[in-house]
Amino acid sequence: MSALTPIIRTLAFGFALVAGTATALPIDLRLEPARPTPGQPFSIRANGTWPQGCAPRVTGAYVEGQDIVLQVQPAPLLCSGPPQPATLASPANAALQLPAAGSYRLRMRATAAPGLPPRDLAFNLAHSAAEAPAPRPEAGFWWPLPGGEFGPAGGGIGAMLETQGDMLAINVAGYGTDGQPTWWMGAAPLDGPVSRLSLTRLHEGRGPFDRYAAPKRIEDAGELLVEWQSAARAVFWFVRPHEDGRGIEVRPLSVTRFAFASQPGEGWRGRWVLIAAPGTAPRVLQFDQIERGSGSFLLQGGSGELLSCMLDAEAPDSPPLACQLSLADGATFELDDLALQHLRGRDSKGIAVQVIKLDQ
Repeated sequence: MSALTPIIRTLAFGFALVAGTATALPIDLRLEPARPTPGQPFSIRANGTWPQGCAPRVTGAYVEGQDIVLQVQPAPLLCSGPPQPATLASPANAALQLPAAGSYRLRMRATAAPGLPPRDLAFNLAHSAAEAPAPRPEAGFWWPLPGGEFGPAGGGIGAMLETQGDMLAINVAGYGTDGQPTWWMGAAPLDGPVSRLSLTRLHEGRGPFDRYAAPKRIEDAGELLVEWQSAARAVFWFVRPHEDGRGIEVRPLSVTRFAFASQPGEGWRGRWVLIAAPGTAPRVLQFDQIERGSGSFLLQGGSGELLSCMLDAEAPDSPPLACQLSLADGATFELDDLALQHLRGRDSKGIAVQVIKLDQ
């Protein structure tokens, strides 16, 4: 499927609206249309099979920042009966509209009991219409983004990401609820601006210091939704059933794939190749010198090529926000999809270009 294929996916997590009851019932949470145009009306749908035969009651819906929320009131505690399918919808008078193009976080939210904070019952990611093609993430080691939207950033947490064709595999390293180091793994098609992976965790294996023994248990460990923001920036959304059986936990983490153990721009020294408009011969670029300024840096080459990049003031060690490539013949290119070894953007006529690192 293309990057413009609707990305709203089904999330199936156990939740119970009655205290002490655990179930495993799917909730398909989506927008209609799947990719709304900013400023145009849309609605929310939640298709599910509800425990005890009683669906929650919708009490409202709203857009707040990047959150789209369907509010519900849980079914009465005395409700009983077999599970029943039902579709919930946002009120017709909700007047839902997206303020701008981009990504949004879609939640079905309820308060379990008076005095308790709201809880998410379902979570998904949505995108507006009229977006640029989805970025293709760069394979390698990703880690928490200093100064990112969602933290905290620190040692001991990271992910190894591999892409092969249209497939994506991720191994996440972190810590379990017991504080012991652990890792989770998942794989899924690489399809558009959102990837969704079912996570598993292996137990009771041995190696590499001991003689190898295959793991005896494989544990489902929730899901990971990846919101790709560029080839080197993303938000990892970790989703799993809440430990008390009511609702789900949603834990976001901003991550990046960029040079570590060096200042931004250092890893871009060396030879690159510019692949521009069709019919244009590739050009080899050589960046040797770097100059740093307040919130920016400039790479220079011996043949007059210049790469000027603007940094994020709140995350100076992360990938630049944007770069401009200038050549000695006056040609300029605006680059806004930036990773360690691959830069993408457009020329002055709007034609897509890419710059690939030759020196690894």
